[in-house]
Amino acid sequence: MVMKEFVKAFPTHIDEAIKIADTIDININKNNIDNIVIGGQGGSAIGGLIVKNLLKEESSIPIIINQDYTIPAFVTERTLFIASSYSGDTEETISALKKAESKKSNIFCICSGGEILKISKERDYNYILIPSGGAPRAMLCYSIVQILFLVFIIHNKSKEDLKELLLSSKDILKNQQNNIVELANSVVSKISNKMPFIYTFPEFEGVALRFKQQLNENSKRHACYNIIPEMNHNEIVAWHTKNVCVIPVFLKGVSSPKNQERMNINIRQIKKNVDDIVELSATGSYFNQFFYFIHLVDWISAFVMVQVQIIQIALQGGHNGRDETTTFCLIPLIKKHITIPLIAAGGISSGKSMLAAMALGADAVQIGTRFVVSEESSAHIDFKYKILSLKDGDTILTLKELTPVRMIKNNFYSQIEDAYLNNASKKDLKKILGTGRAKKGMFLGDIDDGELEIGQVSSVLSSIKPAASIVNEIIKEFDFTKKQINNYRH
Repeated sequence: MVMKEFVKAFPTHIDEAIKIADTIDININKNNIDNIVIGGQGGSAIGGLIVKNLLKEESSIPIIINQDYTIPAFVTERTLFIASSYSGDTEETISALKKAESKKSNIFCICSGGEILKISKERDYNYILIPSGGAPRAMLCYSIVQILFLVFIIHNKSKEDLKELLLSSKDILKNQQNNIVELANSVVSKISNKMPFIYTFPEFEGVALRFKQQLNENSKRHACYNIIPEMNHNEIVAWHTKNVCVIPVFLKGVSSPKNQERMNINIRQIKKNVDDIVELSATGSYFNQFFYFIHLVDWISAFVMVQVQIIQIALQGGHNGRDETTTFCLIPLIKKHITIPLIAAGGISSGKSMLAAMALGADAVQIGTRFVVSEESSAHIDFKYKILSLKDGDTILTLKELTPVRMIKNNFYSQIEDAYLNNASKKDLKKILGTGRAKKGMFLGDIDDGELEIGQVSSVLSSIKPAASIVNEIIKEFDFTKKQINNYRH
């Protein structure tokens, strides 16, 4: 399912998430809970922040979002620790979960499988299983709704009241879907070539962070956010000079009269020093506004995403296309059919290969494998040295029946190869792959039995260097080679 389809399905996800949340069975009294700590990363952490926003006036128990391997010192046996990880394999969340265990905290887990599900079953923790198979960032609604229900249950609040709030938001989104899509499309032309600065009220911080991260992940671009009134104590100063490369985006929902006044003043002042701004408003209840904004910014990020075409090809490491057409064949074929920027990825690790891609029509390049063996890379050192030892033919594109991946040939790959020889089904291949196999190899250093994803260009790499040195070498070689070619023409 492509991202647009996931975004379109968001109202339906609310319905499905409510049905799952209805099965939550937990016997924890709020009188035995001093604080709620939600451990998660990425979309799972956003789900926690959104619940914290939505229940600011409802929850008498402090809610803290924990995005780290460790946990705060105040966590005790009177803490409800919610481990939220879509995959169930997020290493920071697993680490924090184990530390909460050592404090004898009350544990509740939200996942679609993985190590966290395994831990929950082995230790008889309360858990809820959400649907697997989606992109984690596209399944946000499931974590939001589960956490909302959980906090309502602990406070002995009516689940029916919560359902009514959620279903009314769902109905609004379904009824206004076409209008939301139209508005999102109109915003894209304003922000597609500029860096968005997203501003909103504290009540909608979760939306602002969601928007930023969706632009990061879906659209492969930078964005930043701040909240009013905080930005008036520092960031506003930077808007006193002319800025032509940025686009301020204001999310205008319910807030205090003072904050509303501040936003209006900010808009008037900032308008003077930018080419354009975006103002997005919502009506209805706080819940309705919140879910409206989430759906709207998701649509915007999905549309911005198609403003850039990234070629994913067979030479590239990790997950890519099933057809084994090379980069330098695809670039000119695609270039003649599109008008948006084209980014080439796969088989590019040097200034020469970057120049070759651009000569064929690429507007930019995406380089992955070369930076895996940088000093700053989080890959395990054994994996890095394994990459440096590779020769031509030591990687292979496989598992096309699942998600095509280029990997290093090792013991794990031998298992895959044997399975193919025995006419293995997709179910058999999934069983062999299991969960956390890539993490096991690339980040934990199991060179024999881990899944070692890397690009074919790895066979030409010979050293581990700082990322800055790699960038400088690529640019220097690019400029030098370009100059050489220009000399040949004379």
